[in-house]
Amino acid sequence: MRQELELLQGIINGSPNIVYVRGIHGNLILVNKAASRLFGMAADELAGTPGPVIHFESTAFSAREDLRIFGEKKDAINLEAKFLPIEGDPKWFEINKSLIQSDKEQPDKVLIVASDITQKKLKEAHLVQLAMFDNLTKLPNLYLLKDRLNLSIAQATREKTMIGVAYLSLYQLHEVTKTLGRKVSDDVLHTAAQRFLGDVRQSDTVAYLGNNNFVFLLIGLKDIDNILVVARKIFQSLKQPFKVGTHELYIDACLGYNIFPEDATDGQTLLKNSENALVFANLTGGNSIRRFETSMNNAALEKLELTNRLRRAIDQNEFVLYYQPQVNMSDGKVA
Repeated sequence: MRQELELLQGIINGSPNIVYVRGIHGNLILVNKAASRLFGMAADELAGTPGPVIHFESTAFSAREDLRIFGEKKDAINLEAKFLPIEGDPKWFEINKSLIQSDKEQPDKVLIVASDITQKKLKEAHLVQLAMFDNLTKLPNLYLLKDRLNLSIAQATREKTMIGVAYLSLYQLHEVTKTLGRKVSDDVLHTAAQRFLGDVRQSDTVAYLGNNNFVFLLIGLKDIDNILVVARKIFQSLKQPFKVGTHELYIDACLGYNIFPEDATDGQTLLKNSENALVFANLTGGNSIRRFETSMNNAALEKLELTNRLRRAIDQNEFVLYYQPQVNMSDGKVA
């Protein structure tokens, strides 16, 4: 029996994974070197004890949690847990807990095997960052914005509150890009994003959609004027110059907004309405704020229809030029 235990100890010590066995009363029976490093104690010091408290976000490595498998009526439990060391970076582990049945009819031990999946988690987090956040500003992109908007609509419907959706354009940045280059305009965008985050609550969302356009999702509004208060804070933050290298730049903006549920009741329409309101704010001039009106949709539709008719007329050679000369009656010359 002793030789078998020594052989088993040698085998599990060679494993890079954390391996240990806990008895039905919670005490550690067998611990490999990787587990000793995790617990911060030698294997002979750990034997017969519950082991020290491990700093995990959950109780994944506690004696009580290990023994929970006896009440689960399962042969094995799989879970993931985040380890928070006193020093160094957090680590993620994939943990498998399985029952061990000795000579008795009922299992009386638990085998715990934990493998380090930190690199896998970091790659997953990076992919999520790429899929849902803008790489330049680090703000949510359109995909994540739509998801949060739909969740906010459901919450506002339950709580009978309002949502504000505001579309903002830093339209002067196109000129900055042309004259000073992309690097300068990118620095302005990054700084603007940080300022905008300070203008809203943590529960709100600031998203960047590209092309110098931001969207603000303001939730839990009790009064329509709440969105105007935020809009004024945004424009106030833009009054401060953007210092990039030797350049000191002042950037104007325009903002269009609409309100759930007064102006629209679904996310797609809320975004479209605020963008239409932004178009009319741009027509008014710099630092303008416009709320959506139904007439804006009609005007946008008329413009679209006219554009389509003109393009179709060009393709089908439907334009006709009429020339009527003016003649000087005194000398007969064409004026």
